[in-house]
Amino acid sequence: MTGNRHVEAIRAAVHALNGADVDGYLRAFTPTSLRWVPGIDEPFPISVIAQNINALRDAFTGFHLHEDLLFGEGRHVCARWRMVGTHTGEYFGIAASGRAISVEHCEIYEFDRDEGGLVATTWSYGDPAALFHQIGAHTGGNAS
Repeated sequence: MTGNRHVEAIRAAVHALNGADVDGYLRAFTPTSLRWVPGIDEPFPISVIAQNINALRDAFTGFHLHEDLLFGEGRHVCARWRMVGTHTGEYFGIAASGRAISVEHCEIYEFDRDEGGLVATTWSYGDPAALFHQIGAHTGGNAS
């Protein structure tokens, strides 16, 4: 089944990422893969995806994506992850707080049409404010 092969490809990529093998994770994506994020007009190319992942790994000791849900059919796979770690390094200018994070995140992966079996496009949905709140950063707005 194509869907199961793609589900296992995502699972293997995240397993590599959790093992500190960022390159192994990135091998699951085409060189022209794009990641769309709500609120950002242009998608991120693979080079920016790599930079963002390395920034997370550098800033959060014990960085790990836990699989909450992973399923797919045909060329599409949907995943709900829980990102955990401890904020021990600077992240987007925010000094290490020593705080633990646990942030839910959802991604939809579309695999290329040929038999390469690589991710061509990702749509990423999450709440970045939740991560910043957990590390003690103020994201604006009124305190209640």
